[in-house]
Amino acid sequence: MFAYIGQEGLREQDAPLKKRATRRRIRTVIQNMIIMASKLVHQGRQWKLKVSLTNKWRPTFERLYYAFF
Repeated sequence: MFAYIGQEGLREQDAPLKKRATRRRIRTVIQNMIIMASKLVHQGRQWKLKVSLTNKWRPTFERLYYAFF
């Protein structure tokens, strides 16, 4: 499952990277998605994952979330 997420994360160039590169490792993309800061909130009988609007990885995370759910 993580390998598929990593492959999907490499499809577009919306990830905020420090350097421009022609090749990205799947491991790096997966690691960046896993260590992204977020907060799990319980509100009104629902669990929500909150990600800051200023998080640089948010567009990539949203794209991957909607690709799988």
